[in-house]
Amino acid sequence: MKKYHMIIIVGLIVSCMFIFGVFGIFLITHMSGMDSLPDGDYMESYESPNGKYVLNSYLCSGNATTDFSVRCEVVKKETGEKRNIYWQYHCENADIKWIDNKTVNINNQTLDVTKDTYDWRNYT
Repeated sequence: MKKYHMIIIVGLIVSCMFIFGVFGIFLITHMSGMDSLPDGDYMESYESPNGKYVLNSYLCSGNATTDFSVRCEVVKKETGEKRNIYWQYHCENADIKWIDNKTVNINNQTLDVTKDTYDWRNYT
């Protein structure tokens, strides 16, 4: 009888470890990406020279444990599709300049709005 209980206990422990492992991988891959950023308060919009894109900037408020941050999203005007392309911590301003129809410079980070992103967490 003791062997049977030991097999059940080991089976439960292994099952729990598997479940928590899968959940942990899910959190790391899905909750820390550019899609899970705070909304923030709208600051300003910047239209691309050809009018195909709009870059919206947002200030995410700090609190007792976190500092201010800036989030920028690009909107493809033709479809309304939005995508976060910029996230900077310890920052309260967004110095934004369009370089050409699809390239923008945000706080000295140059990004192609069709494919690039800047996430400060990847550079610390």
